Amino acid sequence: MKKTVFLVIVLAALTFAGCKTAPQATQPVFPVGIEYRVLGRVTLEKPRLKNGYLELLKKAKEEYPDSDDVVNILVDSAWNGRRYVLSGLVIKYIQ
Repeated sequence: MKKTVFLVIVLAALTFAGCKTAPQATQPVFPVGIEYRVLGRVTLEKPRLKNGYLELLKKAKEEYPDSDDVVNILVDSAWNGRRYVLSGLVIKYIQ
C-alpha cells in the first residue's frame, strides 16, 4: 500500500514538473515620451535558433504594413523548448 501511494505521488510530481504557467522571458516596455498607436498583436512560432526580434518585426510588417515597431515582447517555449513562441504588440509612431 505504501509503495502504491509513493508511486502515485512520484507520478503526479513528474506530470506537473514540466508544466509552465509563465513565459520564459518578457520585455514589458513601451516607448516613453513618444506618441504611438497600437495596431494589434503579432505571434511567431519557429525553431529555437531561427527565431528573434527581427523575425517578429518582419511578420509584423507583413500583417500590418504601416507598423514601425514591436513592443511588450513575450517569449515562451513550446514542445519541450525545441520551438520558441514570441508575441508582442505592433505599434506605429505618430510624428
